[in-house]
Amino acid sequence: MRKVKNLRKARFRAALALTGHTQDSWAAQEGIAPSMLSQVLDGKRENEAVMAKVEAFTEKHVKAVAAA
Repeated sequence: MRKVKNLRKARFRAALALTGHTQDSWAAQEGIAPSMLSQVLDGKRENEAVMAKVEAFTEKHVKAVAAA
């Protein structure tokens, strides 16, 4: 399970870099507290709504690069 979380976090960070966002700016845009996002990404808290937003954002931007 640890590798899955680390991969998810790495893919999310790659998507942030592709879009010019920081973790904090993305969290603010999505209405998520930066500390909540950090805790969810680190596996310290569970929040399905936050993870759904993270995964949707990641998939959208990582797939766009893979298709290019």
